[in-house]
Amino acid sequence: YAGAGLGQANAKASASGLQADLSGLGYTAQSTMDDQDTGGKVFGGYRFNPFLATEAAYVDLGKVTSQTRATVLDGGALAADVSRVHPIMIRGLALWAVGSAPVGPVSVFAKLGVVRWKAQAEARVAGGSATAVRDDSGTDAAYGLGVGYAIPGTPLAVRGEWEQFKTGRNDPELWSVSLSYRF
Repeated sequence: YAGAGLGQANAKASASGLQADLSGLGYTAQSTMDDQDTGGKVFGGYRFNPFLATEAAYVDLGKVTSQTRATVLDGGALAADVSRVHPIMIRGLALWAVGSAPVGPVSVFAKLGVVRWKAQAEARVAGGSATAVRDDSGTDAAYGLGVGYAIPGTPLAVRGEWEQFKTGRNDPELWSVSLSYRF
């Protein structure tokens, strides 16, 4: 099977968490944050039997955006520190083992896997006096749950699912609806 999905990505982060991280570095800062974005994926898999499949997916969870205000002498140091502690969204390749419990055209499933991810945090000081970019990557565990519906008389299926990516920083998640084609 092969398919694509679109949904809501959530970084599971907050402005108060970013402020606390910056406070730990000696800054008194005020932050706002949008930790949600549109996320998507393309995937393909092989079903060994009605109960077990393997799946590969490319996921892109979008971006986390924030604004931080602080009075500092060195804008470059602030930008570097913000990029170092800023929450991330990921993009990368996920490999899954999928266990299913089919009941007629409906199937409940659980996924356990690994994700090889990349992320980028960019911080700019107002007025353009300093910018810092930090690239990050890792290979970490991922898991998910979902419900699928095989459309009778067609090779199509619709599924809704939740996936969690354990990055060790913040652990972003994706809530998505997908359409797949079975061949």
